[in-house]
Amino acid sequence: MPYSILSLTRGRAGASRRAPSSSTGTRVFSSASPPRLLALLSAALLVLGFDAARAQSCSITPANGNYGSVNVLSGAAVTTTAPFTIACTGTKNRTVQLCVEFGPGNQTNASGHRVLVNGANQLLQEFYTSAAETTVWGSWGASVLAYTPYPYGTTVSLPLGSTGSASVNLTVYGSVLANQATVVPGSYLWNSTGTPGVEYGYAPLTGSPAACPTGTATTNSGGSNWTATVVPQCYVTATTLNFGSIGVISANVNATSTISVQCTNTTPYTVALGNGLYANGSQRQMLGGATNSEYVSYNLYSNASLTAPWTSASTVSGTGTGAVVNTTLYGQIPSGQSTPSPGTYNDTVIVTVSY
Repeated sequence: MPYSILSLTRGRAGASRRAPSSSTGTRVFSSASPPRLLALLSAALLVLGFDAARAQSCSITPANGNYGSVNVLSGAAVTTTAPFTIACTGTKNRTVQLCVEFGPGNQTNASGHRVLVNGANQLLQEFYTSAAETTVWGSWGASVLAYTPYPYGTTVSLPLGSTGSASVNLTVYGSVLANQATVVPGSYLWNSTGTPGVEYGYAPLTGSPAACPTGTATTNSGGSNWTATVVPQCYVTATTLNFGSIGVISANVNATSTISVQCTNTTPYTVALGNGLYANGSQRQMLGGATNSEYVSYNLYSNASLTAPWTSASTVSGTGTGAVVNTTLYGQIPSGQSTPSPGTYNDTVIVTVSY
């Protein structure tokens, strides 16, 4: 049989041998006709061999992320992740090299870095290849726009196995960068046309593949969206209002304290003071003395001339800038009250910031 196949590939495949005609004119064919069957089988084998060496085809899904609520006053980064999948088909037992890219997106700042936007307001973010955030996931510009600050993506090998089909699940790590206290509250968006994308091609059967970006085809996800909500926020601290050591209360005793308020940019706020723990009506008092049962009256003011009493019914207002704003609190122990017994006198006043 092997000799017959050899004869078909080099000779007149499909031809039949004709025996000499009989005297009656009847034509008799020899049993040599099977080469036609062999020729068909040979052709079928060639078709099967061509199908086994088919080109690879890949698809990639979007990678959508949501940072949720972001408190920019904390000074800390806010992180999240987004999964996406690359699926490929091709020749069995071949490996596809994937050059995976994340472009700059439709929103970048003046230096070309990725930002989420709310109108003209920007919130700086970045994408990384791992939770360690040591390598930015950028783009060579092969399948999506090049990311100028970081002109490189990441390389993934995908063995197709015996089925000639495989997929890989990947994760991109997003981070709203730290120290953005002046960002205005609101809803922020970053989106892209295409990102993520991939350039792909078969890895060589022997030796190492060429470094990305390389391949014979490209595809992208069609685009991804990332969102964040910067929430209004305020912080407040206060120093101790210390009147020092005094003897007989024969004159007014003055002291100051500092109330520090930090509110998100453009956020209006008011600062209110409680009456303290030991007030007699609206008159604030400190408690102390030898038996911890005596009082010293005092008053609080919002101005240095002590003409604007800061009572529990009054407030001081402001608008946040993202920076710490210091407000001076003025205190006075008025003269004309009985001097209590020696000792330490104190009170606690709650400072409330509303925004």
